[in-house]
Amino acid sequence: MTSIGRGFLLFASTFSSIQPRDISFGFELATIIRGGVRRMYTEGENIYYITLRNEDYVMPPMPAGVEEGILKGIYPYVKADKPAAKHVQLFGGGCIMLQGPALS
Repeated sequence: MTSIGRGFLLFASTFSSIQPRDISFGFELATIIRGGVRRMYTEGENIYYITLRNEDYVMPPMPAGVEEGILKGIYPYVKADKPAAKHVQLFGGGCIMLQGPALS
C-alpha cells in the first residue's frame, strides 16, 4: 500500500463508524465479508464498503481460532511456542505480514 493508502487508514480510523483494515491474506477477507453479511442481515446495518489491492504472493491457511480477532482488527498470526523472558512482539498488516515470521 502506498503512503496515500496508509494515510487513508489513519484518517479513516478517526471515525467511529469506520473500521479500516489493512488486509494481508485471503482468509482475513473471507472472515470480514462473512462478518459484514451477518451485520447487514441480522443486525440491520445498511452500509458496507471494501476496497482491495492485489499483491502477488501465496496465501497461507488461516490459523485456528483467529476469526474474532480478525473482526476486532488484531489477532496473533504466529505465536511463540515458549516466549523467552525478554521477547519481541511484532505487529504488522498488509504484505509486510510475510516478513514477520522471518524476523522473529
